[in-house]
Amino acid sequence: MTTVVVFRADGGGTVGMGHLSRCKALADVLKEGGGTVLWATRDDPAVERILGAPPDLKLAGALSL
Repeated sequence: MTTVVVFRADGGGTVGMGHLSRCKALADVLKEGGGTVLWATRDDPAVERILGAPPDLKLAGALSL
C-alpha cells in the first residue's frame, strides 16, 4: 500500500516561506521512501519556486495573518 500525504501549507511575501520550506523537506523524505505527496496551497508564484512545480490543489482566497 502506498502512503499518500497531503500537505496544507502557505508561503509567500506576506507570510514568509519557513513553514512551506520545512514541509517540503518532510515531503522529500516521504517521496524518497516511496510515498506520494500532494500539495494544497494558496496561489502564489513563490510557492511554485519552492515546490518546483504548481501545487496539486490551489486554494481560493487571499492570505491573511
